[in-house]
Amino acid sequence: MATPAGDVSTILTGIGLTPGTNLFVGQMPEYSQDKGVPHECVAMVDAGGLSPNPKYDRDLIYIQFQVRSAKDDYESGYNLAYSIKNSLLGRDSVTINNSLYTLFILEGDINYLGDDSFGRSKFSFRFRVVRDNYSSSDRDDL
Repeated sequence: MATPAGDVSTILTGIGLTPGTNLFVGQMPEYSQDKGVPHECVAMVDAGGLSPNPKYDRDLIYIQFQVRSAKDDYESGYNLAYSIKNSLLGRDSVTINNSLYTLFILEGDINYLGDDSFGRSKFSFRFRVVRDNYSSSDRDDL
């Protein structure tokens, strides 16, 4: 089974993000012209969730996003975060890798974290996600 962040990252290709280029699951890599990692990019991680239901195979999980802007470009970073927010918030159910994602709820809103030592603005936000897993355990499907 893929991680929730890995699954949800596939949705974001529709807004111009490319996994492994400007969209990363796990730690955000440092800028590298040689490796093709731009200043402006997104990292997503699985951030826990509520206690799982022991009977039904439905999980209430969190996915944390971090967005880094281009140098000295606060607005581009915020706009990228806003695009991600709008692509997930209120979207229809979607099946990815045999898991049904039925609800995306933004917890709070986009947070400005400050600039790093290179003048790149950083933002974060977190989504609560409902995921039904199929054929993954002894718990019953809904």
